[in-house]
Amino acid sequence: MLEWIDQYRRKALKVGIACGSDAAEFERWVDWVGVQRQIKVAGIFARLNYRDGKMRYMDDIPLTLRYARDACQRYPELQDLAHWLDAEVFPRLEGRA
Repeated sequence: MLEWIDQYRRKALKVGIACGSDAAEFERWVDWVGVQRQIKVAGIFARLNYRDGKMRYMDDIPLTLRYARDACQRYPELQDLAHWLDAEVFPRLEGRA
């Protein structure tokens, strides 16, 4: 577990915040929320490009989605999403240049 996650979990437990049954479950929660947020951010970057003409954000989408994919690869439940990103999304991002 990353040190910052462990520190946050210990602080949350002290004040009575639910942190799962153990450190591994808490880390999984953090990772899964992170995946959702990275996908949301990629969508926001795309919207900024297509709606607002702010193209500079498009260059950040591959890195943002790599973070999501890397987290997905750590969990069997998210393997299909990781595979889809690799097979469908990343090739299209590379092809846009």
